[in-house]
Amino acid sequence: MSGSVGLKSRIGGVLAAGSVIAVAAVVGAPPALALTAQTITFNNPGPQNFGSTPTMGATASSGLPVSYGSSTPSVCTVGTTSGTVSELTVGPCTIQASQGGDATHDPATPVSQTFAINAVAPGPPIIGTATSGNAQATVNFTAPTFTGDGKPIVTYTATSTPGSHTGTCSAPPCTVTGLTNNSTYTFAVTATNSSNKTATSGASNSVKIGQTQTITFTNPGPQSLGTTPTLKATSTSG
Repeated sequence: MSGSVGLKSRIGGVLAAGSVIAVAAVVGAPPALALTAQTITFNNPGPQNFGSTPTMGATASSGLPVSYGSSTPSVCTVGTTSGTVSELTVGPCTIQASQGGDATHDPATPVSQTFAINAVAPGPPIIGTATSGNAQATVNFTAPTFTGDGKPIVTYTATSTPGSHTGTCSAPPCTVTGLTNNSTYTFAVTATNSSNKTATSGASNSVKIGQTQTITFTNPGPQSLGTTPTLKATSTSG
């Protein structure tokens, strides 16, 4: 009991019964170390063209590594440690930088930056073969894999040279009408994306436009063994 009284007198207070041991433990504990505050510096990268792969460059004042996350995952994603952005479509992309602290540093306040991902022209279609018809032509092509904005191509337009006759389609092939029979044309195909950006293929093969033809072939009827009948067929093209 005398030990308890001595402890009370040393800490200068009156303790309730049963509190002496707990107070003694607190009095004897080493003081807690204060954690060092840290901040994040994260500059806005500015507008980006769709298809680019910008890398974020945030840093922490502590020198500890920064981690990243996307607040707009339908528009863009980001590597947690690399900071490399993958653009999925056009629109505002928001990236957050954070640093969770360690044994000597407090967590930093996260910093976010928002920047625009802008549409660009799609890749050009790869021209295929143009085929003649009656006052028209069918133009084949391969659609581009890069659409310029992450969305499907809205329309393809095949245009003739000469005459600038056009035909549109949402997928190959396109048919161009209004052509003049017995005239020769080439064709190019333009892709237009949802952001109204365009790209045009090279020229197709030359094709002479003409009417479709049919063949008339009359059955010669039954023939006797040993005869040598001559069959005759004609076409409307001559």
